[in-house]
Parts: sequence; structure tokens; C-alpha cells
Amino acid sequence: MNIKRLFVFLLTFLLCFSACACSGSETADNDDASKIAAAKPSRFLVTVIDQNNNVVEGVILKLQKDSNVTARSNNKGIAMFPLVATSGYRLTVISCPKGYEYTGTKYIPIKKNQTELILKITKK
Repeated sequence: MNIKRLFVFLLTFLLCFSACACSGSETADNDDASKIAAAKPSRFLVTVIDQNNNVVEGVILKLQKDSNVTARSNNKGIAMFPLVATSGYRLTVISCPKGYEYTGTKYIPIKKNQTELILKITKK
């Protein structure tokens, strides 16, 4: 009778131990994936405003590094660039809506985990 109890105890112990071990490794994998995702911004937002801090719609921007990506500011003045790594880029204003101007290229040193930038253009 004692051998049966000992066997049941050992079997229960082994089942509990293996269940705990499995759940711990999944948590570690999920934590690692979360840290990796947090370290790499998935998008970069540029908010375009004028000298009076009004948002400007219709500005076409080009973000350059290894490749060129363009975006247009929406009715909230936001242009979104997907999948931007954390390093320096050149931002070029391709065109502005009528009544606005911006000349030149602005160098953007994107800081670690930076996901947004405000760009001012001039209203004529």
C-alpha cells in the first residue's frame, strides 16, 4: 500500500514540476520578444506645423537613409513612416501646399526609441 502512495506522490510531483518548467520558459520567450519589439520603433511620425503652430495638411516628405520612403501629412498634420530604425536620417520636404514654403533638407538624428518629430514650415 505504501508503494502505491509513494508512486502516486512521485507521479504528481513530476507532473507539477514539468508543468511549472514549461510555463516558465514561455514567459521568458514572451518577455524577450517584448523587449525586442520595444527596442525597435515600428513607425516614425512627423507632425508638420506652421509658425503659428497650426497643423499643415498635404506636405509631402521623404525620409532617406538606405532607401527612400515618402509620406504625406494628413488633416492632423501627421505624416507616418513605417518601420524606421533608430539612427540618423535625412528628411526632405518634397512639396508644400499652396501658401506654404520650406527649403532645404533637414538632418534628423533620431535618438534611441524616438518615434516622433515636429517640423515647422513657413506660411507665406
